[in-house]
Amino acid sequence: MLLSLYTFQSCLIRYNKHEEKRRKKENYSVISDNLDMESRIHRSMYGLSLIFVMLELTILYYAIRIAILCSKSRVEKIVHVILAVLFTLPYMVFSVFLTECAPKVLRGNSETMPLLENDQKVI
Repeated sequence: MLLSLYTFQSCLIRYNKHEEKRRKKENYSVISDNLDMESRIHRSMYGLSLIFVMLELTILYYAIRIAILCSKSRVEKIVHVILAVLFTLPYMVFSVFLTECAPKVLRGNSETMPLLENDQKVI
């Protein structure tokens, strides 16, 4: 999560710098065409990093959901949520392959959800 956010931030900064250089350039010559090409490259990298951040946020949602629904005690839930936030992709891979509850949560089966004290299901 931290790596994708850092990549997103650095691509945004690079894109903004090249856009400022392009706006300051008054005469359009070969140099400005190269700068425009660099701007296009940075724009595409910015778009790819934005898509990756959105994908990782979606995976983070499911990782937190698995951490909450597949853990039994309160302390275990806290530890699993912290692991899911800090190490999103490795946590999802290990939880899907090593626990029986995670694939059921991803499929949307309601029998894996814990019951409250008054027998109401958690959504």
